[in-house]
Amino acid sequence: MTRILTVLLLVITVGCGSESENTESQKQEGALVHFNDFPEYQFDGIKLGDDLKSGQHFLADNGYEEKTNQVGHFWNDSLQIEVILSDEVRINQFKVFFFEEETVQNADVLKNFFTEKAKSSSLSEEYSVFEFESENSKFSLTLFSQNDILRIQFQLKSSH
Repeated sequence: MTRILTVLLLVITVGCGSESENTESQKQEGALVHFNDFPEYQFDGIKLGDDLKSGQHFLADNGYEEKTNQVGHFWNDSLQIEVILSDEVRINQFKVFFFEEETVQNADVLKNFFTEKAKSSSLSEEYSVFEFESENSKFSLTLFSQNDILRIQFQLKSSH
C-alpha cells in the first residue's frame, strides 16, 4: 500500500512540474504565440480579406466573448486581450489590444519580430509602422505602446 501511495505522489509531483514548465514556457513566448502563422494569418486564425463571420466564429471558438452593447468587440478574460473587428462583410482592418502586464512591458519583442518580417518599417519608442506582403495580400501594421496597453492595428492595402 505504501508503494502505491509513493507512486501516486510521484506521478502527481511530476505532472504538476510539467504544467508549471508549460506555463513558464508560454510566458516566455508571450504575445508571439498569437503570430505563429504570420504574415499569412495576421493574428492567430484571423486573416485580412476573410469574411467577417469566419473571424467572429474563430474568436468565439477560442474563448473570446463579444462585449455587450459593443458590436465587434471581443474580449478574452484569461488572456487579457481584446479584438475589435470592423463591421464590414470582409475583414479589411482590425485591432488587437494586449492588457497583460508582461506582454505590454515586453513590447520590444513584438517590435523586433515585426521588423524582421516587414518589407519596410518606421520605428519609434511608442508608435511604429510596418508594411508587409504575404502570398495573398499587402497590409500595414501599426504598433502603439503605452505603459498599460499595447495596441496593434492591421489594415489591408490590397489582396491578390
